[in-house]
Amino acid sequence: GVQTCALPISAVLKFLCYTVQNNYTDMVEGDIAARPPEDLPLYYMSTQAACAGLACLACTDQSSVANARHDVGGALISLNALDEVVQLLSLPQMQMDPWFRAKMENAEAAAGLIAEIATLPVSETLADAALEPSVPDKTSIEQCLPRLQRLVEQSAKPLLNIIGTCRDRRVFAAACHALTRLTSTNETCMTVLQLGIGSMIAGLLPHQPVVPLTPDDPAQTQGPGEAVDSAEGAEGWFTLTDEQRERHPV
Repeated sequence: GVQTCALPISAVLKFLCYTVQNNYTDMVEGDIAARPPEDLPLYYMSTQAACAGLACLACTDQSSVANARHDVGGALISLNALDEVVQLLSLPQMQMDPWFRAKMENAEAAAGLIAEIATLPVSETLADAALEPSVPDKTSIEQCLPRLQRLVEQSAKPLLNIIGTCRDRRVFAAACHALTRLTSTNETCMTVLQLGIGSMIAGLLPHQPVVPLTPDDPAQTQGPGEAVDSAEGAEGWFTLTDEQRERHPV
């Protein structure tokens, strides 16, 4: 039969953390340029896979792996690998970069990892219909706050930069998800608000209600931010008729 070897979780965590660290160090120091071109896809893929692996370990069912989220985050911090994860959030500057797509995928994976290592209060992890938590909410928040504050301090600005400048929907969504996790307490939420996330999010909202087009309108697949071929089609999105104003008061 096939023989398997069970590794201790600490060894797996170290391997994945060192993979992220070493790969990023190679990129910063220029060692990656000396590698054969055929090795580069594996380089970026291994960085992405290491972040994804750590994220998977962090969201493991708590009943089978105690404090998984806390343990993964603790390993990243103790091994000084959290700094490299945050650096991966920096978006590539040029779309002409042949590895632009790979770097964007690394940023997405890094944002996903930060979301999963954010320790959450018990009230944020239970469904509305679940039983009362065994730990009081105030105590749970006090236990989570130091980790959340550190993550906000290190990663909030890069995540906000993604929201403000990135057009890739997957990376944008990953950054939004990470920030929702980081702002699960009043204290960290106020910190992120002070960094300007309120005005940034407000700028993403439509300035007036969008009225759906009729099913017979050929421009019905056009979105409010997309170009419309005809003036009539454009008015269908941005101009309210008298009848529509009665049904959709502004």
